[in-house]
Amino acid sequence: MHKTSIGSGRLAWNIQDATIVTKHLGFTIDIACSGIDNLVRHHDHNTAVVESISGSQFSRYWLHSGHLFVNGKKMSKSLGNVYYTSDVLAEGFLGTQLRFFLIYGDYRRELDFTFENLTDSSRRLDDLHAIVADLQKKTKQPLDRNSDEPYVCRVKEETSLHERRLRH
Repeated sequence: MHKTSIGSGRLAWNIQDATIVTKHLGFTIDIACSGIDNLVRHHDHNTAVVESISGSQFSRYWLHSGHLFVNGKKMSKSLGNVYYTSDVLAEGFLGTQLRFFLIYGDYRRELDFTFENLTDSSRRLDDLHAIVADLQKKTKQPLDRNSDEPYVCRVKEETSLHERRLRH
């Protein structure tokens, strides 16, 4: 804490976050996302800065993700276990595979990055692409004008089978 003429407080080193967001997205945004470690103080500060200037709510929703781990340890520059997108691409993975890996699980839980986990996630993405292609192919079949109900039920059944396959 630092003593000032108006009381004790913390240094406001992160004013750039509020500045960048408001410059590009306006004073009110729908969703603000960040890591769980920014839940206290960092986001409180951003909210205080923006709302004191604008007089309106800064963010309608806050999503705080769990930490990203690498091989069971929190990703950190000091541990030297940081992977950049270019590192993953150099291993032969696609950007879509990395994005799917990052969004596939519960955003509030810790996520353990390993190339084995990325490979598993990439297989799920391949399965998802196959399911979509299969359903697209099936929906292009002409429907029976008298009753499309059996067709719709068949597509729903197949979708359920595909969903169960994706979970395993």
